[in-house]
Amino acid sequence: MMQAMADLLYKDLGRMDYLAAVAVQQRIVELKQRGALADVILFVEHPHVYTLGRGGKVANVLAAREVPVIGSSRGGDVTYHGPGQLVVYPLIDLRSKLRRDVHRYLRNLEMSAIRTLKDFGLVLFTA
Repeated sequence: MMQAMADLLYKDLGRMDYLAAVAVQQRIVELKQRGALADVILFVEHPHVYTLGRGGKVANVLAAREVPVIGSSRGGDVTYHGPGQLVVYPLIDLRSKLRRDVHRYLRNLEMSAIRTLKDFGLVLFTA
């Protein structure tokens, strides 16, 4: 039975290799494109890995010999993921009127994370 698109599903994948998590995301996107799945948020912890976005340069990676560097289809430069770090992957339909402006959506998502962390007593440090 198809769920309403207003639904938001979530799944904690635990600790999972980066490429395995990408495969899970690709499968979810395929299901979403067929209209067979609501929006999904995945929670995961990766072993040490650097991801290199489309605009990234390997020269910007610290300790590239000791930690795997994996190319990513996302924008940006270099991102580190590792044990103890919770990574959140929202797999949502951005075609809705509220989400059409991707940059605004990302700013709102970032602000939601900052406010949630503040509710837990963690405050963003800026130098």
